[in-house]
Amino acid sequence: PSEIFSPILGTWSTDVPALPTGTGSFVSVLTNGDVFLAAGQGCCGTVAAAALYTPTTNTLRTMANLLATRAAGGAVTLPNGQVLVVGGYNDSFTLSSTELYDASASPNGQSQFGLPLSQSRRDHSTTLLPNGDVLVVGGQQGAPGIQNLYLSSAELRNSVTGAWGLSGTMSIARLAHTATLLQSGAVLVAGGY
Repeated sequence: PSEIFSPILGTWSTDVPALPTGTGSFVSVLTNGDVFLAAGQGCCGTVAAAALYTPTTNTLRTMANLLATRAAGGAVTLPNGQVLVVGGYNDSFTLSSTELYDASASPNGQSQFGLPLSQSRRDHSTTLLPNGDVLVVGGQQGAPGIQNLYLSSAELRNSVTGAWGLSGTMSIARLAHTATLLQSGAVLVAGGY
C-alpha cells in the first residue's frame, strides 16, 4: 500500500487509494500538482500500467498505458507538462527507449515514443535542469538477473531537439544513486553502489 507523510502532524497515513499492481517505478509530479505513476514490476513481470493521483481529492484514476513495459528507469515532468519516461528494463533486456506521456490528452492520457538514449540503462538518475534539458547519469546495462555492466557515463537530452548525447563520465560507475539539482544549477550525485 501507499502511504502519505504529513510534516505538519509528523504522522504517516495509509488512507490512500491502492495503486494498480506494479505501478510506481516511474513517478513524477505534474505542473498542476497531480502525481503521475507508471510501470514497474508486477507479480508476473514488468508492466506498462499508468495512473494519476490527485492529492487534493485523494483519488486515483487509471490512465492509458505506456507503450512499453518497463521498470527501474526514470521520469521527470518537462516544462511543457509532458512526463519524460527514460530507460529501465523489461522482462528480457535493458532499454534505451524513452516515452513522452501527456496526462492531459483526452480521454485518459497518451504516450508516444521519444528519441532513444545513446546507451541502454536502468537504475540511473534522471534530473530536469533549469534550462529544460534532462541529465541522465549512471545506471547499469544487461538483462535482469545476470552480471551487468555498471555505467559511469552521463547523457543530456536537448530540450529543443529532444536528442540525447553523451555528456562526460563520473570518476566511478554507480547505480541506484541520488541526483540533486543545486541552486547553482549543478547536480550533486551521491551514494548508490
